[in-house]
Parts: sequence; C-alpha cells; structure tokens
Amino acid sequence: MENNSTIDSTTAVTLAENRLLNAIYLDPNLLDSPDYSESVFVHTFCKTIAGAIDEMSRNGSPINSLSLYNETSKRDMSITKEIIDAVIGINTEPVTYIKDITDFLKSVNRSIAALNHI
Repeated sequence: MENNSTIDSTTAVTLAENRLLNAIYLDPNLLDSPDYSESVFVHTFCKTIAGAIDEMSRNGSPINSLSLYNETSKRDMSITKEIIDAVIGINTEPVTYIKDITDFLKSVNRSIAALNHI
C-alpha cells in the first residue's frame, strides 16, 4: 500500500510540473506572473525546459516542439523529443490561472526541504 502512495505522489508532482510547463509554453506571458517562479519545479529537467521557454520567449524566438527540443537538448541531453511532445500535448488551450499548480509545487518543495532536514 505504501508503494502505491509513493507512485501516486510522484505522478501528481510530474503531472503538475507538466501542466505548468504546458501553460507557459502556450502563454509565455505567464512567466511574468507573480505566481510563477522557476524554483517551483521539483525536477531539474523541468527547470531546464522552463528556462528554455523563458529564454526563447524573451529573445523573440519562435517556440514550437522542434525549436524547444533543440534548445533544451543543448542544455540537457537527457531531455528527449518525446518529453517535449508530452508536455506540449497536455493541453491545446492556454491556461490563464496557474496559482493552483504553483501552490501545489511550492508545498511539495517545502515537504522535500523538511524531509532533508530530518
């Protein structure tokens, strides 16, 4: 039973991170939202993808599946095109409200920090 809750927790975090990445992919203006911070991501590869979206957006570069993959693979060779496509494919309609996602991820980060201090 305990293993299932661990899998469920991991899945929930990954899903939340992917939802947030999808939201900023579809609407890079969310990068300037007071609710957004790259530090909310738990996984390094998500921070890498978010950083690439941020840089590409600020440089005025077109952001699509291939260009995002090319940019992220320069930073982290372990990020595959399939990962990028999975993030992009979550939703096709821009999300305007990300506070629920970022609040959840902030809570996860606080829990991880607390466990690291035990």
